[in-house]
Amino acid sequence: MDKYHRFLKKYGITNIRFHDLRHTFASLLIESDVSMKVVQELLGHSTISTSMDIYTHISGEKKEEALQRIGER
Repeated sequence: MDKYHRFLKKYGITNIRFHDLRHTFASLLIESDVSMKVVQELLGHSTISTSMDIYTHISGEKKEEALQRIGER
């Protein structure tokens, strides 16, 4: 068992793939309105499109918020 899986077991965390943490991290940054340039650099990608296309998942709440902003104009 590697360090990652021992860590999960020690702290009673559901066994998830390490790569899934990157998706979650990126999505939480986006949900917190962090600049995509910052997200790109934190994830270590050479392009913003990689960060946006692969690693981010926008919540329904964020989509609704965007639509509300447009409606206010």
